[in-house]
Amino acid sequence: PDVRNPLKRAVAITIHSQNHQGGWRYNPEPRDADISMTVMQTVALNSAKEAGISVPDKTLQNAVKYVLYCQDETSGGFGYSGPSGPGYARSAAGVMSLIMCGQRDHPAVERGRKFLRSYPEQKFTGGSHFLYANYYAIQCMYQSGKDDFNPYYEKISQSLLTKQRSNGSWSIKEGETYSTAMAILILGVPYRFLPIYQR
Repeated sequence: PDVRNPLKRAVAITIHSQNHQGGWRYNPEPRDADISMTVMQTVALNSAKEAGISVPDKTLQNAVKYVLYCQDETSGGFGYSGPSGPGYARSAAGVMSLIMCGQRDHPAVERGRKFLRSYPEQKFTGGSHFLYANYYAIQCMYQSGKDDFNPYYEKISQSLLTKQRSNGSWSIKEGETYSTAMAILILGVPYRFLPIYQR
């Protein structure tokens, strides 16, 4: 009860910040959009919806349109603010956005998963936006089922555990607080602590 009204106001800001294409950007203004901010907003809106806060279906439908626009038809990967330059982190964000918007059976989701599966093994050891990419990718693999999730989790968990420091923290490019939080979120996926990510 103490957070219901602030949460409703936060959802209202998010809804009003959606741009004409259906996406979001860093500032709460309906101007341009990118896939990294759009995935965060779709996760937030679905979390709010799970908590009983009203979220218009139209908002999520518009988000789907934007995310589909960002998919490269040839590779199945997703670009940052359009279909060009598909990458691993962006594609994980795109697939997760569609799943959060209730589109888990959309053909674009499977095309995106194929892109993620076929991506080079460096995804487990480093690369651009390593933690961010694997945070969304692990959710996609979990939603895909055990045949995708189990081998993926084995590799990413081994990689993360070798990077853990002696004091229990992580510090991978973005700093200790962010790195430790993201590593815990990735490693905690099989325990299903967050209801939003249930299958």
